[in-house]
Amino acid sequence: VFDREGDDGKFVSVTVKATDQGEPSLEGVCSFTVEITDVNDNPPLFDRQ
Repeated sequence: VFDREGDDGKFVSVTVKATDQGEPSLEGVCSFTVEITDVNDNPPLFDRQ
């Protein structure tokens, strides 16, 4: 969970590394940036209970 209002920035850098247990072992790495947007931060309002 990310709190955009409490963080210094709205971008998070993520690196994912995947490996297998094969012989020989294979590996893949992917880096990307995620933008955290400020949406739906108000409680829902209902007409009826």
